[in-house]
Amino acid sequence: MPATTDTATILLHPGQVHRAHYTVTAAHLVPAMVRDVGERTELQHGEPVLATGMLVVWLEDACWQLLRDARAVPAGHTRVGVTLECFTHRSPARLGDQVEVEAQCVRHDPRRGAVEFRVSAVDLDTGCRLVDPVRHELRIVEQARWRARFGIDDGRIRAGLG
Repeated sequence: MPATTDTATILLHPGQVHRAHYTVTAAHLVPAMVRDVGERTELQHGEPVLATGMLVVWLEDACWQLLRDARAVPAGHTRVGVTLECFTHRSPARLGDQVEVEAQCVRHDPRRGAVEFRVSAVDLDTGCRLVDPVRHELRIVEQARWRARFGIDDGRIRAGLG
């Protein structure tokens, strides 16, 4: 399901960088991230620092922002994450800390709808690197076809698929 786009309107190119900024709020801390899961887990007793799961969201979001700014996602298409290299969450970020996530376009293949990024994160308050640069790949796909293929209807996956 490659994206069929008019490449003349796309401003995406290798080397392009986007920096996104986030503030760690109470909702991003480990105990809060599992509070709404509906099941009791040991994570509810975790330390009050930025949850690794939230960091993953921010890594991908910075890539999405770069694609938006580059007008690389045509109408009727969406972005889906394909690969995120394993990474080490190197340092904690505390409540109120400012985090900068850098996404750099490494490769763009419009025929396949594939975009490869190098992403990293740093805590601007402490200067500590949260994530060393790792590879993240997204695909730009036709939204209706992708949802039909995986049985997604209004954000819910129909039973029996997967």
